[in-house]
Amino acid sequence: MSKMKKNVFVFDSPYCFLLYCILFPEKIDSTIYVHSDNAAIGILDFSNRRHHVIKKGVNRFSKFICYGYFKLQLIFDPALKQLIKNKKDYSFYGQDHLFFSTPFLNDFVLIEDGLANYRFPKYSKLYKLLLGDEPFGRSSAVKKVILTGMMEVTDPKILEKVEFINLSMRWKSLTSVQKNKINNVFSNDPAEHLNADVMILTQPLSEYGFISENEKINIYKKIINTYSERKIVIRQHPRETTVYSDYFPEVEVNNSKAPVELLILNSPSVTTVVTLFSSGIFNMPCAEKIFIGTSFHPLLVEKFGIIEKCHLIDDCKGNS
Repeated sequence: MSKMKKNVFVFDSPYCFLLYCILFPEKIDSTIYVHSDNAAIGILDFSNRRHHVIKKGVNRFSKFICYGYFKLQLIFDPALKQLIKNKKDYSFYGQDHLFFSTPFLNDFVLIEDGLANYRFPKYSKLYKLLLGDEPFGRSSAVKKVILTGMMEVTDPKILEKVEFINLSMRWKSLTSVQKNKINNVFSNDPAEHLNADVMILTQPLSEYGFISENEKINIYKKIINTYSERKIVIRQHPRETTVYSDYFPEVEVNNSKAPVELLILNSPSVTTVVTLFSSGIFNMPCAEKIFIGTSFHPLLVEKFGIIEKCHLIDDCKGNS
């Protein structure tokens, strides 16, 4: 009988990790994790789970230094060296475009991280030199690409590799024990359901100087008024400093560090998500997604150009 292969999961994104946990709930404890020191990953609980942290740097110089340090780790870290030397004993999953992904690209299964998985990405010359020009599933070392269907896939290099899943249906198929384990990994209390059916995803427009604080509040006031007959929760962007409860005391404000997708999966009452133009809305496992765009506000058009409104309805009947 052949030896059962262990999974190795390479990632830099809590959302990608959430998809992995939902796809392979029985493998959460036995998987070997290789991940960056991304601050957003700091909430994850790796207690009694093997994981390797790769420093990624904050600017071009530090990123280059971290890349060199990682190469040394592959030589002098016995555990990482063993993973690379005995690739046939492992099954590899995750993101293929990270600077530390390349050594693990062996019959690799790519798991969606966002819209970049659907588009023709552009790379700098340095990126191509260090990592090649075939990430996001385009390399022959990637055998499968698992996507949720946020957009249409048009790139012929990955079309035959794509397997679509329905995130909501996958979550519903899990047992309560499996769901609790996933919530625990993300340090999220599943008992804290969002008491709303409409979620507004805010954006750090005033923090980045695009518009004033008052202008931003006025925009969200109009959106809240539009849905005043329904229960609303504001999902505050992590880089915002606005205290929304001061302006909208009657509206629930959520600034949990857990992925918003997990919060929605735990809160089936949330059926509609609204945003100005955050691409994160396309990840949301809910029935209705409203992408307002910029054309309703001259200042937003001036800063970001015309972004058209988009209204998506998902009947949650996809492949599971």
